[in-house]
Amino acid sequence: MGLFPKRGIIPIFELENSILIYILLKTISVSKTKKVVVKISLTSERADEYDTRHFIIRPTVYIKKELVQACGVDKAKLLQAASFCDVAQELIEEIGDQTVRFLNKLQYRLFVSEFKTIGYNCNLNYQTLEGVFKGLQISSVDTHASGLLNILTPEEFTRLSEKPEVIHLQQCYAHVAERKSTTPTLPPSNTQSLASIKITSTLLHKPGVYYFKNTDDEVIYVGKAKQIKNRLQTHFSNAQTGDHAMYTAVTSIDIEYTGSDLIAQLLESHEIKHFSPKFNTQQVKTPAPYQIVVKTNKRGVQRFVLERKTYQDSEAELYYNRDSAKERLRELCANYKLCPKFCSLERTAGACSASKTGNCAGVCAKNEDVVAYNSRVALAYEALQEEIDHKIIKVPGRKQGEVGFVLITNGIYQGFGFYDASDPIATLNDLESYLQRYPNNYDTNRIIGTLLKKTPKERIFDIVGGF
Repeated sequence: MGLFPKRGIIPIFELENSILIYILLKTISVSKTKKVVVKISLTSERADEYDTRHFIIRPTVYIKKELVQACGVDKAKLLQAASFCDVAQELIEEIGDQTVRFLNKLQYRLFVSEFKTIGYNCNLNYQTLEGVFKGLQISSVDTHASGLLNILTPEEFTRLSEKPEVIHLQQCYAHVAERKSTTPTLPPSNTQSLASIKITSTLLHKPGVYYFKNTDDEVIYVGKAKQIKNRLQTHFSNAQTGDHAMYTAVTSIDIEYTGSDLIAQLLESHEIKHFSPKFNTQQVKTPAPYQIVVKTNKRGVQRFVLERKTYQDSEAELYYNRDSAKERLRELCANYKLCPKFCSLERTAGACSASKTGNCAGVCAKNEDVVAYNSRVALAYEALQEEIDHKIIKVPGRKQGEVGFVLITNGIYQGFGFYDASDPIATLNDLESYLQRYPNNYDTNRIIGTLLKKTPKERIFDIVGGF
């Protein structure tokens, strides 16, 4: 379990029934040795149905205008795009445990390196088209195969529309599949028996987190499951497995039941970072959340800016994840008729888009008095400081009569806990004695973000309004 568990290159013949992910990168060469990723196209293939998403990536280095134009990317969109760290969790959610197909090893390395810059050790089940061609010894004289392969050179990427890129990549892999080897080489068999391992808790068909330990009582792997008993039986079945070394090293297993899969995911994420187990390759740095601050430009106009700050700066200040911060700024713009350009929502030359509709009085075009505009900024900031959005998500407890909950403040994960259903809980102070606080990070953002999209509103409670 865990994000991007240790995997690697897999042969074409192992993918008969897999859900496949195709990834294409658009890059700009800023020097002889450095390429900058400016676009990631991701296509999911499920039962001959394809769903494509495109992510424009704002570069962290300066790129000359002529290089951007030559690549066929709109520079204005590029400057307004999110940075890679802000789209990483969406990519992770899309990929999950699926097999990823790239054009070549260079594209794979570039993709992985983007994750490494933000602290991810990204190990995927992946293929490269050049690799499977080489493995099947398809000759360059095979005009059909080599012709399709040539279409997909990086130089050609900039001259193809999005749809043909995906079609050609899928056609190449389809052609290779027709020529696949019929005698796969199986990995070593797992000879470790679950019955021979010391287990500290009764095996139940319930959600939770499990810890594999070696003879030194060192945690070497952390995983989670919706049904612990089934998952461990699958781990130690006689099925073929590529994790032979891990299983033979396991001498004991600790189990912590969580009552719900949500809390299992959150606890697993924390424990992987805490123990740094040998066989969990995911290691993620905890990023600082966003804070909305006010700064003054050269004209004297006060503007809202998003800054990453650590929790230690001030416990009393308000913190957000990026989506929550942007949404709050949009609300402030609408309620106080502020300029999107001065609220970190637009990056355009001249007047903002809202000035055309009358929602901005025109401070961006020097049509409004700066003092009048700043007075509204002050009112908006005062309102912002008075509002803290505390929400809890109720989930099943670990036993009958118990309630599990997850606390979220301004979109940021705070921790989880359990209380008895008969306990009088009505305010945040009532929850404090039950809450186990945990740090927020990219994994928790991904888990919470996905859950909020899928969870019925009746299970999400605003603490101000009572629950």
